[in-house]
Amino acid sequence: ALAGAEGRVTTCFSYAFKGGYSRYALAPMSSVSYDAENLRYIPAISYVPYSKVFAAFECRLDTERLDMDLSAEYARHLGEYKVGVLLPASFTGNASVRYNWMRRIYAGVSCEAATARRGSLTYLHSEGAFDRPDLFPGYVDLGVDFEYVLNRKISVWAKGRNLMGMTIQRSIFYAEKGPYFTIGFCLNI
Repeated sequence: ALAGAEGRVTTCFSYAFKGGYSRYALAPMSSVSYDAENLRYIPAISYVPYSKVFAAFECRLDTERLDMDLSAEYARHLGEYKVGVLLPASFTGNASVRYNWMRRIYAGVSCEAATARRGSLTYLHSEGAFDRPDLFPGYVDLGVDFEYVLNRKISVWAKGRNLMGMTIQRSIFYAEKGPYFTIGFCLNI
């Protein structure tokens, strides 16, 4: 079930509110087991039933010089979750601002954030599981980007992410550690 409203204030600002309830019969969820014999974590995907109540907000400002995006969602996961399953983060949010000068130089700042993931860890070679709320902590991913348009066909760009140096784990299979930068060029044909 979903209810919401969306609209515009002038031609450059739009917004949307929504909230609802979802019930999943077999949703793919991240899960982790600990192999005590070989001293290693084993990530997996488990299919489990779960329900959630959520509320979300999005807005966008798009002017000749400035673009801004903001989105946030809060979700409350209901019922008992199975042993060894990690629930999605309760709060997630994204924000970005990008300025352009004469459609030649673009510069922006972005931020993505999520709260810690609640769940439990299954121990192999023993009975039971235990909660580890600190296993996948929340994060803030601060980024910057820059683009210079040489002509209508070629531009060069650079991006920097995770400028706060946090361990960011969007997926249990991969952890991003420390800041990183990417450079490149764009060819428009």
